[in-house]
Amino acid sequence: SLARAIPGSGGPLPFFSGDWGFGHYEPDDPSFHEPEEIFRLRAAGFVAAAYPGARRYLAEECGLPAERLDALPTAQVVFLAMRRFYDASNDEFAKWEATPYWIAAPKLAATRAKIEADAKRIGPSAMPAWFLAIGIVGPRSALARLDQQLAILQTVEALRLHAATHGGLPETLAELPVPAPLDPATGRPIAYSVAGNRAVLEPGQNPPGYQRRVIVHLAPSTPAPSP
Repeated sequence: SLARAIPGSGGPLPFFSGDWGFGHYEPDDPSFHEPEEIFRLRAAGFVAAAYPGARRYLAEECGLPAERLDALPTAQVVFLAMRRFYDASNDEFAKWEATPYWIAAPKLAATRAKIEADAKRIGPSAMPAWFLAIGIVGPRSALARLDQQLAILQTVEALRLHAATHGGLPETLAELPVPAPLDPATGRPIAYSVAGNRAVLEPGQNPPGYQRRVIVHLAPSTPAPSP
C-alpha cells in the first residue's frame, strides 16, 4: 500500500516518505496520532499530481481510447498506469535474468536509464518501477562479484596445481592442467601476467572503477630433510 511504501533518496521522482509523507503512516502503531483524514488528503494530492502523466501514458503508449479513460475514476487511471508501467519494466529486466552477467550488465544499465527517463515523463505513477530499477541492478552486480571471487580462487588453485606438477608458474593460463574459469565480468579469461615466481591476476572491473588485483607468490622449494 501507499502507507507502507519504501522510502529512498535520489532519482527522478519525489518519494512517498518526506515528499508525500506516506512513509510515516502506521495505522497499527498506537503512538501514531495523525488523523486518518490527513493521510487521505495526502493520497488525494498524490493522485492529483500523478493523474496527468498517468493518463498521457495510458493514451499514448498503451493505446487506451480517451473515452474509456474519461469513464474511469481518477485514482483508477493512476493505479492502472502504475501497474502497466511496472509490468512493462519488469519484463524488460526479466529478459536478462538468465543471461551471463558480462552480457546482461550493459543491458540492465540501459534498461535502468530508460526507466529513469520514462519516469520523468510519466511522473509519480512510475515510482514502483523506479524502485524496481534501483533494486535489481545492484544485487545482480553483487552476485557477479561473488562469482568472480570464486573464479579467482579456482584460478589460484589451478596455478598451485601447475606449480606442484611442473615446478613453476605457467606463462599463460592456457598452460594450466585444468581449464581456468572465465571472468564473469568480461566473459574472457582473467587477465594474467607472470614474472619469475610472481603472478598477477586482474579480473574485470565490477562495478566500473572497482579494480581487484590478486598477487600469487610461489615460495621457493625447500629441500627434503636428510634421513
